[in-house]
Amino acid sequence: FNEWFVFFYISWFGYIFFSFWYFFFKDKKEYLQMITFLFTGMTIFIVVSVIYPNGLDIRPKQLGHSNIALILVDLLYKIDTPTNVLPSIHIFNSIGMCMAFSKSKHATSIMKKGTTILTIGIIISTFLIKQHGIIDALSAVVLSIILYVIVYKKQIYLLKRKS
Repeated sequence: FNEWFVFFYISWFGYIFFSFWYFFFKDKKEYLQMITFLFTGMTIFIVVSVIYPNGLDIRPKQLGHSNIALILVDLLYKIDTPTNVLPSIHIFNSIGMCMAFSKSKHATSIMKKGTTILTIGIIISTFLIKQHGIIDALSAVVLSIILYVIVYKKQIYLLKRKS
């Protein structure tokens, strides 16, 4: 457990929000691929959660409030329960956004490197603040690989324009 990784974990919310808007305004093709990837994965997540309700019990029993990170973790634990965690949406969406930036012709080298570092930090944070386990992460990675092949390699995505 490392409470300081809560800052990576909560940065996910801004990462997803701003990335959606960035691609909406800057790169329509990548936006369409990205939303196909994310919406399909999150729909699969909902189906899995309905068919196989799941959860974890790996959180520390006691948290002190000796620093801002522990206060944020405690707040996060109250808001985000450890139920229906398979696959990890934090990991899946972070990988999806990272792929979108890496594939975009409009994203700069700094943006691509920055989102890669942010994605790695978010993934590590899910373990270190005890929100997800290895199975949650592996299932998110496997789902990402499958949807990468469909959306990016086979070019199957929503509202694809015909040439």
